[in-house]
Amino acid sequence: MKRIKTNNMITINYWSTPEMTVKKIKANGKVVKTIYYVSFSQKFSSVMTNDENAYYVSTCTINNNNQAVLEKVLCGKKPMGILYNIPQCNLSKLIDKIDISRFDIHYVKEEYTNNYKVFVAVKGKLRDLFNLKDLSADYKSNNININIKKYMNKEIKYFFDIWNENDIDDNIELWVKNLILGIPVENSISEYSLLVKKCE
Repeated sequence: MKRIKTNNMITINYWSTPEMTVKKIKANGKVVKTIYYVSFSQKFSSVMTNDENAYYVSTCTINNNNQAVLEKVLCGKKPMGILYNIPQCNLSKLIDKIDISRFDIHYVKEEYTNNYKVFVAVKGKLRDLFNLKDLSADYKSNNININIKKYMNKEIKYFFDIWNENDIDDNIELWVKNLILGIPVENSISEYSLLVKKCE
């Protein structure tokens, strides 16, 4: 078994069986995400995709990670962050922290709380933020074809208005959704692999 410690709280455990490699993301010793059929990226790499981001996505509605998520976006280690349950009285203070020459921001009132959901994203088109050619090659090596031309000229802010968590998988393709959330490519390939196995 291989173990990687990303910070004082999060550890990543890998182990292999004859059938697959499995990755578990743990926080304070508790498993928060298990990824099966892990296929490691051969070409694509980005400082903005990492398992800390996968942890924050997995626990976004359980823990209050707003400050940590915002810091990761602002320091260039996460392409887009979603901050939940922001009171109106704190909204202007939050906006003041963000350099709008470098980041895009969008906020919507949450349906049941009257607080706000805030999207913060790095400015730039996907083709300028990521090596989409290498990303496509990694997917292709796992028999998954993605249409990078459809999205390569889109800025992340393009997805703000169509981001609806209730049917997000119908609105945004899985590989794009995970990329702009900063989730590692092997996690996404694993999700595709599981979808294929469910259909077999």
